[in-house]
Amino acid sequence: MGHVLLIEAFAALGAPATVYVRPVTGAALIAHLSEKERKQSRLKPKELFYELHRANGEYIQTYEGRNAAVGAALLLEYVPVSVH
Repeated sequence: MGHVLLIEAFAALGAPATVYVRPVTGAALIAHLSEKERKQSRLKPKELFYELHRANGEYIQTYEGRNAAVGAALLLEYVPVSVH
């Protein structure tokens, strides 16, 4: 069985340099759009994207691929970790 870390405990491990890379579907992104934005969106519900979040859970950015997300984190001098 895996261990569960609270957001505060995870953030304390390496904050502020640690960021996590989280997979997210187009459907999840679409759900956060306004009706007007949904109509204009080219997002596909089953398409997979990757988000960067600070260790405290704060959203940073969404990327089209995992490599892009990790590369951006490294470029910004963050330490990326994966969560799934």
